[in-house]
Amino acid sequence: TLAREISENLRLKLTGEERRRLTKRYTESSEAYHLYIKARFFLNKRLTETIERAAALFQQAIDVDPAFAPAYVGLADCYSLLSL
Repeated sequence: TLAREISENLRLKLTGEERRRLTKRYTESSEAYHLYIKARFFLNKRLTETIERAAALFQQAIDVDPAFAPAYVGLADCYSLLSL
């Protein structure tokens, strides 16, 4: 039908590399990921106490998975905000 043809033409067509980038995981550790998400929650409150809590959680995520780059970025964000 015409509707199906239009739908298929509008559908996003991804290359293998594009598909891989969309599904990239920075860690295979669910524990590190959950610590990271919890740390971001506390960091976003922007209070000294919550930023310190976030820094501790980011460090725990790094301890669980030392290759988890976003946790290092979060920790750097904490240090940056605490220096203000």
